[in-house]
Amino acid sequence: MSVSAQEIATPYSYPIKPGSAEWKKFKSGDEMAIACNIPDLVLKNLNTRALVTTCLDYPLFNEVLAANNLQAGFSSLVGVFNGFRELLNRKDAGKELLMAYQTLNPQNLPLLQNLVERGDFTFKFTYIELLLSQTQITYNLSGEEKRLLRQEALKKFEQKKVLINDFGAFGLNTSAWVLGKLLQSEETQNALPKAINQQDLNFFLSTGTFSNSEILDAIYTLSKSL
Repeated sequence: MSVSAQEIATPYSYPIKPGSAEWKKFKSGDEMAIACNIPDLVLKNLNTRALVTTCLDYPLFNEVLAANNLQAGFSSLVGVFNGFRELLNRKDAGKELLMAYQTLNPQNLPLLQNLVERGDFTFKFTYIELLLSQTQITYNLSGEEKRLLRQEALKKFEQKKVLINDFGAFGLNTSAWVLGKLLQSEETQNALPKAINQQDLNFFLSTGTFSNSEILDAIYTLSKSL
């Protein structure tokens, strides 16, 4: 995005939100998706920090879970939401996503009493870790940014493991996916134990689909040693 006097630092506020009377009038998912697209003039002038928040707040982000795997679900959303397409083209998207990621603390979950709030909180990690696992994002990170992201994803993995009853294996899966994509971007995934099935590993890295705890633990252990 070019810097101009029209730069917008405030996240886009979706005019029609789930649960509203207007939202309930929609008769199809296509109508919902069209209503959530960001006007072009706003989209191009949103600074990347505001765009990150806008994307994380995308009203249909939970549709990513309807596909066979996370990557397929996200690719489908990229096809209908211009905010994701714009974000993937921003060179500084990874830097801003990392800063947002650093503000999330799994240990805050027990402070929430409402089950809906607890569920929404866990999905915040799903969404941001999904974005951080995109190849376009990891390959644009600097060496220092990759180090910081690895450090943060390791911390999230460890904290979620303590709260496994709340985050489940799925929560560990997305943190390990971030770590695995970092290994892949640095071409260090070959240092994983030879006993790891390469076909299973490649499938996990390309789709985000949980395979087995052996792969997740191996990725964690190698990342911890770097």
